[in-house]
Amino acid sequence: MDERELFLVGVGILGLLGSVAAVINGVFGCIFICLSAFLVYQGSVYLSRNPSSIGNLVGGYVSPRTVWCSRIQYGEVWLPPNVDNAIERLYERILTEYVISWYKDLSPCEEFVQEIRILLREVTSNIVLRLNKFDITDTLMGDVVPLFVQHVDSYLWTLHHTKQDVEKEPDFRANYVGFLGKNVHVALTSREAEVEYLEDLTDRIIPLIIKHEHSHSRLVSSFTLSLFSRIILLNLLDSLCNPRTVNKLLCLWFSPEPVQEFESNPDPPVKLLFRFVHSKNQFSPSLLHVDLSQILANQELLCQFVKYLKKCGGVHILNFCLAIEDFNKKIMVAELTKTELVNLQDEARVLFNTYMREGSSQFISFQSEIVQDIDRILQGEFRDVEKLRTTPPLFRAYEQAFNNLEDNYCPGFHLSTQYLSDAFGTRLSEIKPPTPSKSLNQDRGSRGRMSRIKQGVLGHAVEGSPDRLSEPGFDMASSLQSDTDAPEYVNPDLDSRDLSFWRVEIPRLETRNSGGKSCFVFVIQVKRIDVTSSKDGKDLQWVVARQYHEFYTLQSALVQYHGVFEDVKLPNRSKLFRGKGLDDLQSKLEPFENYIATLLLKPVLRKSDLLFTFLTSQSEFTEAASQLGLTRIIKSVPKKLTKEKGQFLHGFIDSFITSSLPPHSSNYNGSNEAPVPPTEHNHPLYKDNFSDMFPFTSSTLGPSQTYKPDGLYDIILYVCMRLLKVNQTIIRLLFSVKWLVESSFNHIINYLLATKLYSILNNGRVAYIIDVIQESIFTPEKSLPQEEYKYIEKQTLQLFRDYLPGVIRRINPGGFDEGVERIFSSLQDPTLNKQLVYTMLDNLLPKIFPEIRGLGA
Repeated sequence: MDERELFLVGVGILGLLGSVAAVINGVFGCIFICLSAFLVYQGSVYLSRNPSSIGNLVGGYVSPRTVWCSRIQYGEVWLPPNVDNAIERLYERILTEYVISWYKDLSPCEEFVQEIRILLREVTSNIVLRLNKFDITDTLMGDVVPLFVQHVDSYLWTLHHTKQDVEKEPDFRANYVGFLGKNVHVALTSREAEVEYLEDLTDRIIPLIIKHEHSHSRLVSSFTLSLFSRIILLNLLDSLCNPRTVNKLLCLWFSPEPVQEFESNPDPPVKLLFRFVHSKNQFSPSLLHVDLSQILANQELLCQFVKYLKKCGGVHILNFCLAIEDFNKKIMVAELTKTELVNLQDEARVLFNTYMREGSSQFISFQSEIVQDIDRILQGEFRDVEKLRTTPPLFRAYEQAFNNLEDNYCPGFHLSTQYLSDAFGTRLSEIKPPTPSKSLNQDRGSRGRMSRIKQGVLGHAVEGSPDRLSEPGFDMASSLQSDTDAPEYVNPDLDSRDLSFWRVEIPRLETRNSGGKSCFVFVIQVKRIDVTSSKDGKDLQWVVARQYHEFYTLQSALVQYHGVFEDVKLPNRSKLFRGKGLDDLQSKLEPFENYIATLLLKPVLRKSDLLFTFLTSQSEFTEAASQLGLTRIIKSVPKKLTKEKGQFLHGFIDSFITSSLPPHSSNYNGSNEAPVPPTEHNHPLYKDNFSDMFPFTSSTLGPSQTYKPDGLYDIILYVCMRLLKVNQTIIRLLFSVKWLVESSFNHIINYLLATKLYSILNNGRVAYIIDVIQESIFTPEKSLPQEEYKYIEKQTLQLFRDYLPGVIRRINPGGFDEGVERIFSSLQDPTLNKQLVYTMLDNLLPKIFPEIRGLGA
């Protein structure tokens, strides 16, 4: 075969082999493609049914935890000195503004204020111990940020429904309530409900941060309840949720200027609020107080002190002091024998192992150098035990334990039930009443029958009506004396009395002694113009002195018998922590004078016994009014029935029924709660919250469930879809790699945030933040023109846009501007900010105080 034929044969064989290879490759290729598609399908189905992700690839980088204090040593909190000073300044301001301002007018004794100082230190210590278990970064990433995103989502849906209201006038607040439905926080039902919520929350937390004996004290419960709920929490939340405050904080955060540096205090830490408590402890003690030396020398007092220490857990400290005193008596003997020295060394070792060795059941925290010096002496020969007499470590240990008892336990002992019962006897409330006699049972039966008769005629008392028994001065049967102590020239005859012809003036305040104490009184000048004088004018004008509270007692009594006079009322009583100082009382001269003058012109009060007694009697009004005896009641029955015309008879019938029974003494047991000052229902900014839309019904606007993000990566996806309107391709790409990078991404962000917070939250910045909180509570905000606030709002929004990375803007410029504006707008409604803050409180407080978890709302 020639070369041409060979070439053709080769080409044919090559083509055949190529065809065979192509067929084989195609068959196997199809099989491979089908198998790959099947495996991908099965893997996708498995992953969709069992979602999983690759674990954290950067878990080796451990995030630093938040440091709440320098150290906690044997239950005692130690803080940097500048932070301790900042807390001390805050508490001193609170005491000055809300306690000392009114207490100094009541008593010069400082023991009550000192007790409040000890209480504040205890509360702060317990809160720091609880917060020490939590990390700020974990709280921000796990609770605060997801709740804020949920808040933004609710705002966006409300904004969407508001824009859809084309048939009626859009109402954003109504749509917000309609979207949340019953998820609107209960505190936003009204302003009054908000105060009640804070009081209830404080009332539940108080027993957890105050010692057992303090939590059962009416005084402590009332003070702490009012202080924390109304003074601190309410004012702090009002200021924090104010959009102006929010914008100021955002301006500081987004400002392009470098963050202000605060230097850390290098000084060694100090005990929490130690100076705050002990620097003010140099006041003159009460005559009832005995120092620790007297307690140890008095066997009876020592027994009571031991009972008190058993409740407080300080018996081992007292035992140590007593043991050291006994040991000191033995070692002070001159020329001790070898046996005596060996016995003393063994006894000293027992004391050391019992009270100074860490881990022992009765361990006491002494300074480390004291423990080391004593241990070094005991490790030597038996003759070295005499060094405990000639060197200071043992005496320093005794002095530390003695001061601990005197400073931390004796003040509480002086106010304890054990000591006061020993000094004054058993409490009246704890004395068992005597067995009731037969006559007393008959008296109770008659009272019960009369009470049933009265309820049958009038029905049960109307809710909200004045309590007739709350003012003993108006229980007219408590005394059957003849008449009031009105001046002899004032005719008490009811028929000739016409108070509409009386004129009053309150020109000044004077200082009088009442019950051995100095007090201010209002001087009332009374003048009659309905009769002629028979004693050179002395019978036509006179002066009566009344204290501040007597005016309100008169008002309560008149409401009880005549109902509420809508056109004449006294100004609201001073709040619990507002003192009745001279300036405050001077401002009441004109309102009190107008009140009395207007009452005199009321036709129904022309012959009023109460008003007559108030303007004539020189006795205290409650006492004088109680002497409107049975004769006066019987004589005035027909006239009272005619005058009242069947209205407001509850008080009269109560008094009449009581007057038909023998006088009796009643043990009044006051309420555990202090009188609640009137709530300001219409706040200038928050108004009355959502009271105009209460009661809240189920959600009427969709979607039925708000967005609940699970981790930071989900939040990034939400922001890209709902706010920034990022391209769908990028969103799908982020979803496709979620299983691969989610855990690592969340950990990296957590690590970077924790590192940043750890570096900037040094003790210098923490002290500055505490000072800022103090100023926000006590310094009134300067009023600026509305244009200035609008300018700050626009500036904050622009700083927010400039603060975010530029790459986000380049992805979608239009969606970026709109999304940033909506995030910012969600923080410009004060009531919506309150909803966010209260939702966060409901989520965070049960983690700090697990004991309140499961309690009813």
